[in-house]
Amino acid sequence: MSNTLTKSLPAGRLPGFAFTWLPVLLGLLALYFHTYWDLARYTWTQDNHAHGPMILAMALYITWKRREVFASCPSVHPNLAGWPLVLLGLLLFALGRSQEVILLAVSAQIPLFAGILLLTRGTVALRTLWFPLLFLVFMIPLPGFMVDGATGALKLQVSQVAEQA
Repeated sequence: MSNTLTKSLPAGRLPGFAFTWLPVLLGLLALYFHTYWDLARYTWTQDNHAHGPMILAMALYITWKRREVFASCPSVHPNLAGWPLVLLGLLLFALGRSQEVILLAVSAQIPLFAGILLLTRGTVALRTLWFPLLFLVFMIPLPGFMVDGATGALKLQVSQVAEQA
């Protein structure tokens, strides 16, 4: 059984898999272009959030490494559990972009991507790509008060040890 991605094609022909995902990827690119542009210009230039591009690159790399397993997932009838996830993702995205809350706009991509996977390839594809999807959580820029609350006790302990040393 040959794989769609490794099968040799005549010159100028794209596999059917590309025709399925090209419109989806172009739509997601159009949707998220300005969000990623804002991340690159403002958020990822700060020391606290400079890890964002690395997280995105690693998630894309892991997805690329899983492409053969993903491509071999059977096309199924839409899993209706994908619609609430897509709607939640689009609602969070619209709210985040309209109110300029980058945290909401970036976090919206996780349920949106999960819903798209459920609608197009089913639960098998979602199980295949669960790790890169959840890994994107670390790309979400947290507000300063949340970072300070989470790291405050650790900073206090480190300063006490440094003082005693």
